Order: sequence, then structure tokens, then C-alpha cells
Amino acid sequence: MEIIKLKTCNNIRDISYGKIIPKKLIRSSAPTNISSNDIKILKEQYNVTTIIDLRMDSEFENQKINIKDIEYHHIPLISTELSGITHSNSDLKLERLITKTPNLSNLYLQIVSKDKKEQWKKIFEIFLNNKSGAIMWFCHYGKDRCGVVSFLLEYALGLNFYQIKKDYMLSNRF
Repeated sequence: MEIIKLKTCNNIRDISYGKIIPKKLIRSSAPTNISSNDIKILKEQYNVTTIIDLRMDSEFENQKINIKDIEYHHIPLISTELSGITHSNSDLKLERLITKTPNLSNLYLQIVSKDKKEQWKKIFEIFLNNKSGAIMWFCHYGKDRCGVVSFLLEYALGLNFYQIKKDYMLSNRF
């Protein structure tokens, strides 16, 4: 695994350990204010050709990602705002952040619920049909929705629980 050091995007890494080929799978926080230099690094050094945006509509209304020559897919994995998890306007109210602690169990159940079957199908079709270049996926912070996608990919690719947990826990650091 390689931590990708960009100036304008956090919590971004190349998941390339075990049998996973380097520069194919990149997880990240949302690159909402990404600089042209950081885009150049992703394109030229990591060959990112596809991005999957896991954020809800309300999270990216004013923060759409439009990077020239990169295929873009918007596939939201949650449908309701969860204070402290999603980054929507309601999160800006301090009293709501203090009084409403997010329930991660409910979040993860919502991400993998049966009503998300079509979203998961699209996500895995993108991964399975990718013939060249790297795929980068993200939610706002690159932890929960992004983490669940990463977990399932890493598990499907044969990584053990220790390796998967190590990758997941790196998000706390970044």
C-alpha cells in the first residue's frame, strides 16, 4: 500500500498490497478542491482514468468533481443525511453535531442494504470491466462509504482481515 501525498486531497492511498497490482485501486476523500498539479499527479503517476463518487446529491451540489479525460460515475450509497458522517449543510449546525452522535452500525447496514443492490452492481461492473488505468473512489472523508467499498474489494481479492483492518484504520491517521 502506498500513501499518496497530494497537497489538496487527503486520505488518499493506492491499495497495492498482497496480490493487488499497484496503481489500479485508489481510495480517497472527495477531491473537491484538488489542484491542477495534484490532478496531473493522479493522471500521470497513478494513471487514474475512472472515478466513483459515493456521496449523496446534497453533499456535492456545489462541489462537483469534473476532471477532464477521467470517466465519472456518481453512485450514492446512502440516501439520508447522517450528522457527523455526511458533509451536508445540516452538519454545519454545531448543536446538531454535539447532540447527535452518529450510529455507525446503522450507517453500515444502510450502505449494504438490499435497496442498494443496483448501486453495488454498478460499482462492481466498473471494477470488473476496467481494462486499463486506475479507479479512484471516494465519499466525503474517505472513511465509511469508501471504507465499505474498499473492504469488499480487498476481501474479494483475497486479503486477510488483518490487512483489510490495517487499511481501514489508516483513515483515522489522515
